[in-house]
Amino acid sequence: PPLRGIIHAAGVIEDGMAHTQSWEQFQRVLGPKVRGAYLLHLHTRHLSLDFFTLFSSAASLFGSVGQINHAAANAFLD
Repeated sequence: PPLRGIIHAAGVIEDGMAHTQSWEQFQRVLGPKVRGAYLLHLHTRHLSLDFFTLFSSAASLFGSVGQINHAAANAFLD
């Protein structure tokens, strides 16, 4: 049967204060959400989907101590 929808709920948590995180740590959290969502979009944009759901978090609006990478990844999805 044809693909009718996408649910993207990937996520990785790697907490740490912004000034102590390396770019590699930041990317480990961003990658699954940002790259995953973008690639799903690229590879399915020609399809007539019934839904394309991305799971974000209120952290993108309100922040969360030690989760700047998580907030940034969710802001991309928003």
